[in-house]
Amino acid sequence: MTRIVIVGATSSIAEHTARLWGNEKTEFILIARNAQKLASVAADLAIRTGATCEQIVMDFTNPKEITAIITRVFKKPVDSILLAHGLLTRQPEVKNITEIRDSVLINAASHAMFAEEIAPHLEKQGFGRLGIIGSIAGERGRAELYTYGASKAFLEKTVEGLNNRFNGTKVRASIIKPGPVDTPMISGARKAMKFTAKPETVARLIVRGMRKGKSKIYTPRAWKLMAIVIRALPEAIFNRIKI
Repeated sequence: MTRIVIVGATSSIAEHTARLWGNEKTEFILIARNAQKLASVAADLAIRTGATCEQIVMDFTNPKEITAIITRVFKKPVDSILLAHGLLTRQPEVKNITEIRDSVLINAASHAMFAEEIAPHLEKQGFGRLGIIGSIAGERGRAELYTYGASKAFLEKTVEGLNNRFNGTKVRASIIKPGPVDTPMISGARKAMKFTAKPETVARLIVRGMRKGKSKIYTPRAWKLMAIVIRALPEAIFNRIKI
């Protein structure tokens, strides 16, 4: 039996990734904040794939809950873990600094707490894959998304540190770096852009990349080249353009 844990299981990317992972020999532990949405996702996944689906509803920002849940799910070996939760924060829409705190808490601190609890369990069992969904927004600080982007850049460094920690073992961590994806998180204008990816395309690349143990997974792959260009732009030029 293959055991897979998905935190943020109600996200569109997570849902499509689970559909590719699932079959009659798969046991999912699906974790989310909204019980009603989670029940719908679990029922759909069970019908589509024949997998068994355990549902856990929790507060992603509560350290005690994170410790308790991760300890519980690792009572048996876990093959793959995907951290897919997040909150898109657009700077022009921020009304007060409480929203900044909440954004950093859910997009950066929560993932770091989960990863820190997961890492020793993976080391102890001696194998496993951990995928963390970041974003191409973490490449440079942009006027519209710098709080969100800074959180995603934090996740990339977290994954770098984890892989340094896992060196010499069969455990690998991956930072997953999507560009704009056609999900409820982004606006209609963004969805209409030619470079907006479908969640099923992103899911295929996640499954393939995590299986290979890639440290960075760009989804779609074209964003790898674009990321190189974005990082290489001199600051004076970068500050004059809107991307």
